[in-house]
Amino acid sequence: MKTDSALCAQEIAYSYHTRRGKCKAVDSLSCTLLPGRVTAILGASGSGKSTLGLLLAGLLKPDSGVISFQNDREPTPEDVAYLFQFPEQLFSEETVEKELRRNGNVTVEEASRALENVGLHPTDLLGCGPFELSGGQARLVATAVQLTRSSCAVIFDEPTAGLDWKMRANMRRVIRERANEGKIVGLITHHLPFAASVSDDALVLSEGCIKWEGNPEQLMNDSEVRHRLGI
Repeated sequence: MKTDSALCAQEIAYSYHTRRGKCKAVDSLSCTLLPGRVTAILGASGSGKSTLGLLLAGLLKPDSGVISFQNDREPTPEDVAYLFQFPEQLFSEETVEKELRRNGNVTVEEASRALENVGLHPTDLLGCGPFELSGGQARLVATAVQLTRSSCAVIFDEPTAGLDWKMRANMRRVIRERANEGKIVGLITHHLPFAASVSDDALVLSEGCIKWEGNPEQLMNDSEVRHRLGI
């Protein structure tokens, strides 16, 4: 499912509650993710990248501000598929096939096709237990699970972690194909070269605020700006 409507955040803020009190993760942040484009969300650890992704996906609710599509409808987890940074923690079924068919309306053929789309061989993996997979295989299977959903947006959180060069190439293709389908795509990563190779737009976060917006290749080629932003 594609969308003609951008996903917008307007002056959003979000704080986590800790034993020491509130810790602000996102602060008065506004951004727009456009359909048919990959938007990289960059920044150092603790800059607010994943929190922003969870807010955009409707998995967290902002303390203030508004997140909505341009038609003023708030996003839900059904609208936005979120690929978590540690997807293996979400596995709960006995086999890869059951993970892929968990929502009840995915056929075996569709499950096999989802695995093929991420560069995996269905005959080798459908009958395997998800906890028997390597880290790279687990991440790609989790990606395949998201591909079986009819969401209009997808957010990838550090999708290349644990992947070798061949699997990274598959992931790059998968990300690009989602945008080519007309979906909104967010890419949370600390790896600027990968972001520059697949993204159309980039946001750089620091202390929960956007410190830079623009073309990722421009950022890749400007060492002075990268040094200032700490990426």
